[in-house]
Amino acid sequence: MANETVNGRCNSSSVSTNNSESRFPTESEDSSETSGWLMKRTRLSHKWKRTWFCLKNTDLYYGHSEQDARKKIPLEAAEIAESNVDNKENAFRIRIKEGKRTYYLYAMDTITQSNWMQAICFAKAAQCGGENASQACLIQ
Repeated sequence: MANETVNGRCNSSSVSTNNSESRFPTESEDSSETSGWLMKRTRLSHKWKRTWFCLKNTDLYYGHSEQDARKKIPLEAAEIAESNVDNKENAFRIRIKEGKRTYYLYAMDTITQSNWMQAICFAKAAQCGGENASQACLIQ
C-alpha cells in the first residue's frame, strides 16, 4: 500500500516501524514515496535521535513516529551530500539554501543510506520535469 500525505504528513499502514527498516517503492509504485527510520542530529544539542522520515514529492517529512511526521524539509533548492559528521558511517547532509540550515542524518547501513540519497535525488529530478535533472542533486 502506498504512502499518503494527510494534513501535511505521510501515513502508511504497511510500513514496519522497527529500528532499521525503511520502505522504498517498487518499480510499479510512485518513486517519489519513501519512508522509514533514520538517525537525525538535533539542531542545538547535536545529539542523535531516531526519527521517522517520509519523502513525498519534493518534501521530506519527519517526526518522532510515523503518526507524528509533521515537520517538513523542502528539498527544491537543497543540496545533498555524504558527510563524516561526528565520524558517523553512512551519514549524509541536506543543506537548505533558503533557510541556510543543514540537516545531518545517518542510516544503519550503506544500502539504506544510498537508497535514501537516491530517492531524494530522484524526487528532485522529477520536480525539475527532466530539465536540468542532472543538476537536481550534488552527491559528493
